Amino acid sequence: MFKLVLVVVFTLVLVVSNLAQAQQTQPAPVNSWVVGTDLAPASWVKADGMLQPFGNIRSASGDKPLADQEKDVLATVFVGYKPLNWFGGEVRFQKFGTHGQLDGSVGQTRGMLMVWGADATPKIISTAPVLNGLVAYNLKSSTKLSRIDILGNYSFALTRGWVSAFAGVPILKMESTEDVARSQGFLLYVRLPNGTLDTKGVREDYIFSSMAASKATIFGIAGGVEGEYCLVSDLVLEGRIGLAVFPWGSTKLGGQFSATKDVYLVNVADGVSATPIQTLAHLNLANILYVESAKETVTAVEAKLGFKWRVKVGERASLNLGMAISRSSLSNVPIVAGYVVGDPYAVGNGKFSPRTANILMWAPTLTVGLWF
Repeated sequence: MFKLVLVVVFTLVLVVSNLAQAQQTQPAPVNSWVVGTDLAPASWVKADGMLQPFGNIRSASGDKPLADQEKDVLATVFVGYKPLNWFGGEVRFQKFGTHGQLDGSVGQTRGMLMVWGADATPKIISTAPVLNGLVAYNLKSSTKLSRIDILGNYSFALTRGWVSAFAGVPILKMESTEDVARSQGFLLYVRLPNGTLDTKGVREDYIFSSMAASKATIFGIAGGVEGEYCLVSDLVLEGRIGLAVFPWGSTKLGGQFSATKDVYLVNVADGVSATPIQTLAHLNLANILYVESAKETVTAVEAKLGFKWRVKVGERASLNLGMAISRSSLSNVPIVAGYVVGDPYAVGNGKFSPRTANILMWAPTLTVGLWF
């Protein structure tokens, strides 16, 4: 779909540019104030890097993406003052988010997930037979980001449009959460002195879980250029490109890893899922807390190219309606710290490790702007 839109956009550029040679064009608007929005429905947005698949989750077939990802509407709202051949200003606000979840048992056909860098496995010691239960995972992840730009600009009038150079202070806020849980039960048979197996046995349930969160507020310097070019009549080509660097601010990281073991007396005839007859023990095998502040220099690049149609409203105002391709990226963004273990039988000996991500968002967007 995106490739088709790009082909249509550039084909229209060629067609209307040729038509413009034979038709009268409209001059650049004399209006100085503009308020508008760029909107992309969730189904139109392609977002990479927003949801890290819990760092080191891998299956037998390779890296496994998080299932059931859902995205929010990608929205940008702006208010600006852009007088021709003079200084102006603008405030822009952008918001986007996404979340995902994978919940349920994982069978051999899907492979074992390498949670926390290794497939955490309880170490069971028994002289009698042991029946392994199914492995179940509960994985949740979410990321929300918002950005506000406070910009100054200078606009240059052209014969068939205008170009504006802008610079200012961007502020980026980002929140991420990541919850991982692995549970598995084991049925331990009991061998009697005569060598036979008892009708009653021991069920051991293990739950390993980690929770991590990050909250960042960073700011820096932004700059770029934008402009409009009247192709023919009221059909306008618009473009924008900007670069921002965020060297200031920090990211607060937090996390917790816990491991528990519950021991029950059960009837072995009912299997691993047998209803407990008696609770024998509840043990806390590990409880690790993590708090840290991370600081990274984040770089952001944004670009937009599209067409819009001017519709006159009243004596002076004009309504601009159009379609564009928007792309924005963030590199070296601090995200939630991942819990990493080296020995799958000693999950309590792991540690949290800070991580960074490269985020890319692009989509066809609907553009609406009112000049007055």
